[in-house]
Amino acid sequence: MVKWILNFYKYELEENVSTIKKGIIDDGEDFAIVITENKGNVAMFLITKNDELYINEKARGKLNSMWIKTYEFNVNYFLPSIVAVLKTGHYWINGVKLV
Repeated sequence: MVKWILNFYKYELEENVSTIKKGIIDDGEDFAIVITENKGNVAMFLITKNDELYINEKARGKLNSMWIKTYEFNVNYFLPSIVAVLKTGHYWINGVKLV
């Protein structure tokens, strides 16, 4: 795995996992998606309410399996906000409740 992805997780996300997890539980969500960018490289993390962590392709695969009928629509829906947030230098995070 690319070293900066692990460094991002260790120094930026790992310290916030408990806050992200609390947000998932408090908001009644099933998982959160976190996307970051560094010098044109993009990483995605998916954290479930059961403390499962998926990174990059595994996160994409898990997301695709959970959004089996709506994956393409949801990706296209969220993409503009993802790009807008990443352009500011922050990571994009969104909690999701499955229906």
